[in-house]
Amino acid sequence: MPTLLEALYTYAQKNRTAYTLEDGAQIKESGDMSDRARKELLSMLPEKGRETLLNYISEEELIQGLELEAAFRAGLSIGLELAHL
Repeated sequence: MPTLLEALYTYAQKNRTAYTLEDGAQIKESGDMSDRARKELLSMLPEKGRETLLNYISEEELIQGLELEAAFRAGLSIGLELAHL
């Protein structure tokens, strides 16, 4: 069972981020372009290079996720502190 913090983070990702993202269409377009470039680059690399790149991408995505969670935790903490004022 997820912790309360995990549940809040999941809820915020699914239900609240649309309000904070200024241009969802541009984000989708950039994501599509990134996916195409990734596929093209992977097709140009030898097997060992593809494996190395995929490992790198995986680690970068993990770091990005951890950074997003940290920012969420900080924002939640600030919000809770402000609620006590």
